[in-house]
Amino acid sequence: MSRILVTGAASGLGAALAEAFEARGDEVLRTDLTGGDLTLDITSDDDWAAAVAHVEERWGGLDVLVNNAGVAGGGRLDVADLDEWRWITEINLFGAVRGLRAFVPMLKRQRSGRIVNIASLAGLVHPAGMASYNAVKAAVVALTETAGHELAPYGVTAHVVCPSFFRTRLMDSLRGRDEGLGTVRPQARRGVADDRRAGGGRGARGAGPRRRGDPARPGRAGGVRPQGRRPRGVRRDDARPGPQARHPRVVPGGPSMSTDGNPARPVRDEDAFDTAAVAEWLGLGEISEVRQFAGGASNLTYLLRLPDRELILRRPPAGQKAAGAHDMAREHRIQAALAPVFPHVPAMVGLCEDESLIGSPFYVMEKVEGTILRRDLPAAMTADEVSRLCRNAWDVLTELHSVDVTRHPELAALGRGEGYVGRQVAGWTSRFAKARTDDTGDWSDVTSWLEEHQPADVAQVLVHNDFRLDNLVLAPDDPTRIVGVLDWEMATVGDPLMDLGGSMAYWVEAGDDEVFQMFRRQPSNAPGMWTRAEIVERYCSRAGYDVSPEQWRFYEVFGLFRLAVIAQQIWYRYAHGQTTNEAYAVFGPAVQYLEARCRRLVDETR
Repeated sequence: MSRILVTGAASGLGAALAEAFEARGDEVLRTDLTGGDLTLDITSDDDWAAAVAHVEERWGGLDVLVNNAGVAGGGRLDVADLDEWRWITEINLFGAVRGLRAFVPMLKRQRSGRIVNIASLAGLVHPAGMASYNAVKAAVVALTETAGHELAPYGVTAHVVCPSFFRTRLMDSLRGRDEGLGTVRPQARRGVADDRRAGGGRGARGAGPRRRGDPARPGRAGGVRPQGRRPRGVRRDDARPGPQARHPRVVPGGPSMSTDGNPARPVRDEDAFDTAAVAEWLGLGEISEVRQFAGGASNLTYLLRLPDRELILRRPPAGQKAAGAHDMAREHRIQAALAPVFPHVPAMVGLCEDESLIGSPFYVMEKVEGTILRRDLPAAMTADEVSRLCRNAWDVLTELHSVDVTRHPELAALGRGEGYVGRQVAGWTSRFAKARTDDTGDWSDVTSWLEEHQPADVAQVLVHNDFRLDNLVLAPDDPTRIVGVLDWEMATVGDPLMDLGGSMAYWVEAGDDEVFQMFRRQPSNAPGMWTRAEIVERYCSRAGYDVSPEQWRFYEVFGLFRLAVIAQQIWYRYAHGQTTNEAYAVFGPAVQYLEARCRRLVDETR
């Protein structure tokens, strides 16, 4: 039996460690700001002195000190201010230093004991956009190693633990003002999310989901190739997909609702174009101002202000592009053809395929008035309203998939017949190979698994392929009602479950791990938002598909892989100097994270 003190033990990893120690018969002193056996602010020397006195009186000594309490921080090196650096350093580094300084004299006297400092994988692999957090966690690693050398002669050992991706509420404490990465207000310390989750298992090619009433399809079991090489510093368990959380508590933040929910900003120099040439082509009067929307990382979107209206212009980015990508004429044609049967597309104004005008094709459309959500919901929305918004949003996707493309030649022409799933797997794998950079990991085990476990198509429908809350426009007078669906760049005729799987890759729940939370571009973690499992269940119920958790696993892995390819294509442009947008600096580490997350899902089927 050991006598163990754990900081930050009221919830999260600290609580889990305390429970594990107690289960094996150890005596544990749980400390935290609130909710523990002993109140301990790790930034207070007085509190640490009181903790030492308490341990002396209670036990007469200590066997293990676990420095676990900490907070999260984000922001790029040149954006995060020094106050944020001081805040996270005071807690995550000096909190551990104070703990050592308080208890080392006791451990030296007893000539025994262990120190366990909880750092992070971020202290070893240093992803972009987390400069302060990476630095202090790396410092905790160095602190621990130094303590180990200094205390070894006294029989005291020091150990550092670098956990990676699992669900806690550590992100509730995130502080940062980097708008390129999103702003999260600091809230409570670590906590434990609900541990309910969908099941998983190995799939088989040809044995995928089917419409209710369809005969079962024969399938074959496919082998899985050996594990491929992983990026340095990323291990098999680094991206464990944790439990589904059913509406955990998250305090919404961000700006209040307005009809300009996606404010346009001054145009970046690299994205500027000849405004006068566009005005002459439009023939609608002088363009008094052009601004650029910050949302999105693929095609460029601009607001054009004319004498009597505002219009939207879309054009492709500069630099190398995948074949078939950023096709403005195609995007324009799809929306024009869809408008008579799907009321949520903007009205098209015109298409220009003459690249000599501004250096690329472009099209112009009417602006849909309403709100476009970004990372956070307006504080005025209740959980019931948020749930209704969620339901309405995914019902719009069901509505889109119900359009009979065979009755509309322009839409039917997008289809290439059966085999959509196979073409998607092959196509995205090929795109990934062409966008590789020197830091790209070995994805062969993931791509092999996708190849060997792909199901047959369940249907041929019009798929959006980028359906997210931040591509929807909400009615100005009712934020639960959808009045517009934007960004049709990747729309085509294909498998509806592949469309849903792609959307779920962007759906970051409140209970997801701290790194995946940084991917969040929509308020999918807010109170009232549905879990991924609930969305899939609702969609399949309305669309008439029977999909088991084992069958859904393929669509989940493919969606994450596809997201990784999109991120890698953007990272390729940034790494090769084809864009100077510093927001793209985090895309390389994001690809590495998605690799680990995909691999974990694949490993769970074995």
